[in-house]
Amino acid sequence: MIATNPIRETTSSYKAQAKTSVRQGTEQITPGKRQRVAADPKTKDRLGLVLSLFFCAGIAIFVVAQYASLIVTNYKVERLKVTLSHEVAREAALQSTVYELASPTRILHIAEQVLKMQPATPVEVGTSSH
Repeated sequence: MIATNPIRETTSSYKAQAKTSVRQGTEQITPGKRQRVAADPKTKDRLGLVLSLFFCAGIAIFVVAQYASLIVTNYKVERLKVTLSHEVAREAALQSTVYELASPTRILHIAEQVLKMQPATPVEVGTSSH
């Protein structure tokens, strides 16, 4: 003899009735109300794919923009390094000119030869009087 469980039969018949009523409810179209249609899984997958592609494209554009900014900054740094090296060389040349023009021998020569000036006391440049 096969024993049946009345609780299981009641539960399974309740589920069957619920499914039937849900089907009938979605199939009936009432005027003035929209019928709610479940989204197709393929549409959800495509939408997810499109959104993922847009997100990845946005990240790629951001990375490329940052890389371009980095390249421009590196170019400016290199240009400033070249300018700095030129200015250092120019400053060294000017410092050499200052030392040459400030030389006591040159000043004494210009005073005696060009300006015809005579020192009050004899002057020797480059020797120590100690």
